[in-house]
Amino acid sequence: MVLLFLRLKYIWNFLKENGCEKTDGNDTRWQGIYEVYGYEPKIEITSQPGIGDIRVILPNNCILHIESKKGTNKKGNPEYALMHEAIGQLMTTQYEGGNIIPVAAVPYSPKSHELAKRWRGYKKIQDANIHFILVQENGEILYI
Repeated sequence: MVLLFLRLKYIWNFLKENGCEKTDGNDTRWQGIYEVYGYEPKIEITSQPGIGDIRVILPNNCILHIESKKGTNKKGNPEYALMHEAIGQLMTTQYEGGNIIPVAAVPYSPKSHELAKRWRGYKKIQDANIHFILVQENGEILYI
């Protein structure tokens, strides 16, 4: 229970330090709806299979449905496995409505950047409208 509390406190502190405020009224869970100070889109952080890790509700009512994968320190090419897993989860999710934009989010590396640029051009990826977010170590993101 103490470990769970520390994890929740870390997540809440991280979100607060980065300008996010939990607005759904449920302070017992780290999952939920957040707003970013000064921005209209809302962020929904989930941990339910088939819903996505993060959903960003944009002002035009489109929803970024983001499957995120964390990096590993393994040698070899972990980018392939991370990106394949995120794409697979996006492809097997049943979306409601045509306002969903599926996004695979993975750590940035020169290899993940090369793969995202190449794969974004593939017809099947385009037909599924899958986009990529690459997260750099300094927190900056590259949207492909």
